[in-house]
Amino acid sequence: MFSYIGLVVYLILSSGVNAKSNFTEDKSNVLDSWMKLDKSLKGATQSMMKYVMPMIMESTSQVNLSQECMLEVFHLVAGLRNLKKWAFSFVDSTAKGMDGVLSGTFSSFGVYDQCLETIVPNPKKKEEILFQGQYCMIDFRFPLPPKTKRYRLHDRLDDLQNFTGTEVMKFFSTKVHLMYYAPMKLGICIPSGCTEDDLMSILIFVAENYKFDAEIAHCEIKQKEHTVSGVQVFAVVAICVLASFLILGTWIEMSYEPIHSPSKYLGNRILLSFSAISNFKRLIRTKTSNENLRCLHGIQFFTITWVVYGHAYLYPGMFSTNYSTMFRMPDVTSQPVAQMIVNGSEAIDTFLFIGGMLVCYLTVKRVKFEKKSFNIFSFIFYKLWRIAPVLYFILLISTLGPLLGSGPVFHETMRDSVYSCFQSWWQNALFINNFFHAKEMCLEHTWFVSCELQLYLLSIFVIFPLIWSKKIGMALNALIVVGSVVYTGVVTYFFDLSPTVTITHLNPDDERVFF
Repeated sequence: MFSYIGLVVYLILSSGVNAKSNFTEDKSNVLDSWMKLDKSLKGATQSMMKYVMPMIMESTSQVNLSQECMLEVFHLVAGLRNLKKWAFSFVDSTAKGMDGVLSGTFSSFGVYDQCLETIVPNPKKKEEILFQGQYCMIDFRFPLPPKTKRYRLHDRLDDLQNFTGTEVMKFFSTKVHLMYYAPMKLGICIPSGCTEDDLMSILIFVAENYKFDAEIAHCEIKQKEHTVSGVQVFAVVAICVLASFLILGTWIEMSYEPIHSPSKYLGNRILLSFSAISNFKRLIRTKTSNENLRCLHGIQFFTITWVVYGHAYLYPGMFSTNYSTMFRMPDVTSQPVAQMIVNGSEAIDTFLFIGGMLVCYLTVKRVKFEKKSFNIFSFIFYKLWRIAPVLYFILLISTLGPLLGSGPVFHETMRDSVYSCFQSWWQNALFINNFFHAKEMCLEHTWFVSCELQLYLLSIFVIFPLIWSKKIGMALNALIVVGSVVYTGVVTYFFDLSPTVTITHLNPDDERVFF
């Protein structure tokens, strides 16, 4: 079906002896031209069906399809023979090929919305629907040997080193290892009565003939109503409540004159903490105390810039469906300016360093020099009070993600970041999600929050010795640094890990280890 439209156009154009002269002669009568075009299309369709039907009959006899799927497929074929608009919509919504495949375009999505909106009416009862369009995303790869421990952008498969085929296939043999990381994706539109098992049977039959591996990423049918869970309703209510507090707090601050301060009432003070005016002033305030370590602001600025710069390039690339010029990556990543992106994961270490330094500096200064007591419960509560409410709110809002969009790769994107939140949210709530497999992690990037809190709690065992004895504290710190270096080296050696995760080592398994 992928080439159906192309065949029809070819047959139409080849059916006329002198297409140019006929078009010129009929130019004065547009209606006659359209009638002749319609007649040519019918003739071309009939000719093509005579050619295609034997192949369809032969393939359906070899593929184990359900009865419902078989009936809908033949109904679709009949619709194509009769030039029904809904039948052409199935073919038109299916991807025909990949433009720019020689540059590394790995995806062709077809027409997602048109497929889902395709409806096949019952000829006898127009109000009834026989079936509708079902959009499916197919992942396929060229034949590949078992994946090695590690492969890079510049590598080439050993099994294909001596490949001596045509120039085009020889070119693909030098790039095919990239498909371990990013399979080719094709969007197709099939009848809704065909299950994933039916489609898989067809894919196996086609893959055996054309020698490639294929699997179904997902299939989707347009739903009349979206099911909203209780937690999603609660998330909407929470947003409305917070928005109400923000509006009330802002109104109170704008309404009261300075001489009639509303802050003497507890309720007003609580609402004022949500005021957009006060919070905006705090956000843009640049004044700092004289005792502040101002040099850290510069380090934080450059590090944040580095993180944003890296994520702006890397985050879209984390979803392999977005690759359109993947074959150019080896050249691009070799450029000096690209090294900030290639090694962008190292920026996180700066934040861990700054966080550890500040907690030790401020706590030791407060206890040893300002002679204030150290309360371990206040120490822990202060940190949790700063990050827990924000994290919990983000977890709650993330549950609304599935309701906020749709598209060919929407579910795959949500699956890798949000869908797991419905089962594993408690891991984030307890700040232990970094101990679980990344595929099971809710909001994978929140590993840093858990890691930072855990290191904050462990800092107690460093701060106490520093307060008690400077020499013992420094010796313990040196021992921890040396121990962490040795531990990292031993783990890297025994598990054969790369020094760090970079986009030049396209191994998802290694990425899961680091993150």
